[in-house]
Amino acid sequence: MRMPSRRAAALSGAALLLLGAGSAGMARTFNARESGRASLPFLPAVVHARTVLMDAFTPAASVCGDGVCDAGEDAASCPEDCLPVCGNGVLEPGEQCDDGNTTGGDGCSATCKIESFCGDGLCQRGEDALSCPEDCLPVCGNGVLEPGEQCDDGNTTKGDGCSATCQVESFCGNGLCETGEDPLTCPQDCPGVCGNGVLEPGEQCDDANTKNGDGCSATCQVESFCGNGLCESGENALNCPQDCPAVCGDGVLEAGEQCDDGNTANGDGCSAGCALEVLCGNGVCDASEDPLSCPQDCAAVCGNGTLEPGEQCDDGNTTSGDGCSATCQVEQFCGNGLCEHGEDPLICPEDCRAVCGNGAVEPGEQCDDGNTTRRCVRAR
Repeated sequence: MRMPSRRAAALSGAALLLLGAGSAGMARTFNARESGRASLPFLPAVVHARTVLMDAFTPAASVCGDGVCDAGEDAASCPEDCLPVCGNGVLEPGEQCDDGNTTGGDGCSATCKIESFCGDGLCQRGEDALSCPEDCLPVCGNGVLEPGEQCDDGNTTKGDGCSATCQVESFCGNGLCETGEDPLTCPQDCPGVCGNGVLEPGEQCDDANTKNGDGCSATCQVESFCGNGLCESGENALNCPQDCPAVCGDGVLEAGEQCDDGNTANGDGCSAGCALEVLCGNGVCDASEDPLSCPQDCAAVCGNGTLEPGEQCDDGNTTSGDGCSATCQVEQFCGNGLCEHGEDPLICPEDCRAVCGNGAVEPGEQCDDGNTTRRCVRAR
């Protein structure tokens, strides 16, 4: 059985009260008229009943928390009584968003929850300034190079090359080729530019182009050939003097050297600069030397009229048959001034002198007894 509400009960009670008061009043009014008195003793009861009836028909005042979501209340102003309504365009408790509809896929779901995507205005889990710069700001000092940062060394300390705002501090070695720096003044930061005509670190050559086959390659490395200005493997001062200078002291007589005795010591006939030192025995017949004064260095010259070491004669010519051969050796004949093999004082007294004591009586001897105890003169 449904119980009557408080308002219905009040109405019923007021009606009964009014009816009861009216009946009694009418009776009393009738009696009064009969007795000739104009009395209204029932009037207070009627007024009371009327007041109760009016109160019953007057709406109760709206109170948040009365369990009823009254007009003028909503989930924002009275969450105790009113539930949020997704899609009404009002952000209410329990809602992350309310875009005025219950359609999914527009950033706010049908249940008024934010749909996660890059560009939704929120930096969500898994997003950062690299993957979603629209929603996530860079964080200087997190060790990640993000948009707007020139560097990020994992801290916000100045003076270490990366400032507190993650901007590169200017100095050579900071990884940036800055104004006033170039490959020559700051090779750490500025790489060489092949083909600019400037020889920079890492380049062997730079002929102002990036063509191959002209001696300097497209990467500014010297192309190997004699005459390219580099003494390369297999080249030396003998086979490629254009590129390879002579090395004094290597024991190899190279272009520009008068000698090379394998060292760079002076006083041994070959100087520290591989020039001949003037001294007898240096292997060179110097201007002041000849075969007589320095036979070690100066060979005899047959036919110069000077009897030099190794010559038996020198008659000023190199004609044979005149007693002195073309090699300055005495030609054998009696009368050539030499007592030669097969000649003796007996058969060639012109060239051979008698030898006293040899047991042979030779021209000028009176006797020869094989000794030289006395002169070879016959005793009387």
